[in-house]
Formats: sequence, structure tokens, C-alpha cells
Amino acid sequence: KIQKQMGLSYRAEVPLVWEEEFDEFILDDMEELLIKADLGVNTASAIVDKLRSGQKLKPSQVKEYLKSEFSTILQNAGSNALSYKDGELNIYFIVGVNGAGKTTLIGKLAHRFKLQGKKVLVAAGDTFRAAAEEQLNIWSERAGAQIVRNDGADPASVVFDAIKKAKSENFDVVLVDTAGRLQNKLNLM
Repeated sequence: KIQKQMGLSYRAEVPLVWEEEFDEFILDDMEELLIKADLGVNTASAIVDKLRSGQKLKPSQVKEYLKSEFSTILQNAGSNALSYKDGELNIYFIVGVNGAGKTTLIGKLAHRFKLQGKKVLVAAGDTFRAAAEEQLNIWSERAGAQIVRNDGADPASVVFDAIKKAKSENFDVVLVDTAGRLQNKLNLM
């Protein structure tokens, strides 16, 4: 509106240099945005460092560049299949943010492993969330898995007891429920 009142067109106000190159401030902002989007510090830095180290792009090419980088990262990520070894105790820690569905996933995994004839033990390591142990107990019963819980206890002691039980009673799988945590909170993880 102001541009029209001043008799300027949009193109007349946009410097042509902006379309040709990025400065360090723009790259820093891009890196910050990628980190805020929960891409991860290392991944965000690597993507932006490619631009810093000589790969010249116009701003209009950024969207395609990011799509390409994300596709490459995902293609090189490897398999998402569960790693299971016969004849060994397989322990899976289920981690993630609050409300992501960790407890529900444990119920589904327990059911899947039971259908495969595995002996499954669930460890109620989320001793902080109200009724977490109750919910996990319901899922364990539905799946036909056993559960180790000690409401309000230290999560590490619950996991220790579960692994001890699993080893002494020849379980195939231990599924550990954990309190919701962000992956970048290393001290809590």
C-alpha cells in the first residue's frame, strides 16, 4: 500500500544483489531457523556450512536445495527396522517427548513380539507421569506380557529390576517405558 502511494513498484525496491548472494547474517538466520525447527544442531550446521563453503545459490533456489538435502539425509539414514537378535536378551528403550505415544507403542510392540512367540517383559520406567504405570499395566495385560513396576520409585531401579528378572527368567525382549524427554536434554536422557 505504501509502495503504491509512493509510486514505487515492488521490484523497484528489491535490490538485485539480494537475488544473487547470501551474506553471513542470512546464513546465520537460516541455521537458527533450522535448529528451531528441531532439525538438530549438527544437521542444521552441516546444511548451512555447505552454503558457506562455496555452494552458491540464489535465494530463489533455497527451497529446492533444502528439499534435496533433506531427501539425501533421509535416504542415507539406514533401515528403521528393529534390530532383534535370536538367543539374546533384546532391550528397547522407548524415548520421546510427552504425548508422542511411547506407552501405546510399547503395547503394540509387546503384542507384536508375543505373536512371534517371544517372551516379553515391560519395564514401567516412567515413574513421574500420573497413572503411567496403570496405563502401561493395561497395555501389558492386553498383549499378554509381564510387567515390572514400582510406582514412584527411581526409574533406574525399575529398569535394573526388569533386566535382572529378564535375565534370570530367560525373557527374549524387555520394553522400557521412559518419561517424556526432548532428545537435546542430554542430562535428562
